[in-house]
Amino acid sequence: VKPTVPLDQIDAGVVRTFVAEIEKISADFRGQLLVRFAPDMNGSWVDWGQQPAAYRSAFRAVAAGFKETNDAGTVMVWQPYLGRDYPFDRHRNAPAPGSDGFALLDTNGDGAWDGADNAYAPYYPGDDVVEWVGLSAYHDDTAGQAAVNTVPAAGELT
Repeated sequence: VKPTVPLDQIDAGVVRTFVAEIEKISADFRGQLLVRFAPDMNGSWVDWGQQPAAYRSAFRAVAAGFKETNDAGTVMVWQPYLGRDYPFDRHRNAPAPGSDGFALLDTNGDGAWDGADNAYAPYYPGDDVVEWVGLSAYHDDTAGQAAVNTVPAAGELT
């Protein structure tokens, strides 16, 4: 599920509306519903990317919204992007160096946000709200050119 409002604007009212919409859409569904909220949150290519504090808060709010409805058929899925090449490009909403938010991204405390930092931990909302974990990985060998379907080389996505 892609957020339609900035993460820091996801409050109880937004969550109630979202949960009600999901329940309406899935009313006749009898299986488990996997809610993959704001995937690839560690990436720079999504509007909600690279904002660990706001992401964790929003994820927790959405999880609480489903828990309040006692919807046992809903499973919260936390799904970052593969950490290879992390931190990718800096997103316009990413915390500025020197800020508290930046300190969350600088997981090794060396004053830099780079490949030596943990690509996942800053965004993890907690075991009490994450029921399943997924991982996004996309094969793209276009180097900015037109996309053509190709098979990844052996070991490329490991």
